[in-house]
Amino acid sequence: MDSKVKIALDQNDITVEGPKGTLNWTIPAGIAVSLEDEFITINRLTNQKSHKSLHGLTRSLIANMVTGVTEGFEKKLTLVGVGYRAEIDRQNRLVLNVGYSHSVTYAPPEGVTLSVGDSETVGGQPHTPITVSGIDKGIVGQVAASIRQIKKPEVYQPSKGLRYEGERVRMKEGTTIPHEIVGKYGGAKILLKPASPGTGIIAGPGTRVILEFAGVQDVLTKRLGSRNVKNTAEATIEALKGLKNVNDVARLRGKTVDELFD
Repeated sequence: MDSKVKIALDQNDITVEGPKGTLNWTIPAGIAVSLEDEFITINRLTNQKSHKSLHGLTRSLIANMVTGVTEGFEKKLTLVGVGYRAEIDRQNRLVLNVGYSHSVTYAPPEGVTLSVGDSETVGGQPHTPITVSGIDKGIVGQVAASIRQIKKPEVYQPSKGLRYEGERVRMKEGTTIPHEIVGKYGGAKILLKPASPGTGIIAGPGTRVILEFAGVQDVLTKRLGSRNVKNTAEATIEALKGLKNVNDVARLRGKTVDELFD
C-alpha cells in the first residue's frame, strides 16, 4: 500500500485518504475487512453465492478507492460534428452546442472536473476531446455516461454526436441522399432533399418508382416543372446521377477529405 495513503476502519465503514482527496464506503454485510501493517485483508463470512460476489466486489472497490485518492480517474469523450462546439464556462460547467435550438449546459457533481481540448479535423468532421476526471471511478463513469446521453452518436453517416474515446459506433446503411439536388429533363424539374430516418418517400408516382428502385428509403421531393409522369421520372434519374459524396468532391478537386474542411 502506498505510504501516502491513510486507511481507517470504523466498524462497517472504511475511509481512504490520499493526496487527491478522501473517499468513504460502507462495507456490505457478510464481508469482513481488516487492516494489518500495510496490508488490507478481505474475508467473506460464508461461501454463499452472494457473499462470493461481494467478496470480489469489495476488493475491487477498495483498490479503486486507493487508486482514486493517489492517481485519480479519467474518462474521455469525443464530440464529433460540423458546427458542434463544446466549452467550459466561468462556473466550470460544460456548455454544448450540438444541433438543438439552444445550448445544453451540464454542471458536474462535486469532486468531478471537466475539460475541453482543441478540435482536430478527422475525415472531414471536427473532433473535440472532452475529459471527465475525479477520484471516484463510479461517479466519473456516471458523469461521462450522462454527457454522452445529451447527444448520442448517430448510426447514419455522417455520424455526429458524443462518443467515448475509442468507441466504435455500429453504423447502419444510409437511407437517404447525401445532399439536396435538382434534376431536369425536358420541361420537368424535380427537387430531392435528404430526410431523417423514418420519413419515407414523399413523392408523386413517377418519382416514387425511381427512388424505390434506387434503394432510397427517406427523401422529400417537390415537382417544379412539367407534370408529365415520364419526364418527371427522367428528371428524377438525372438528379440521382448528379449526387456526389464527400469523397467524390475531394477527388474532383484533387484534395484529401480533410483538406476540404481546412
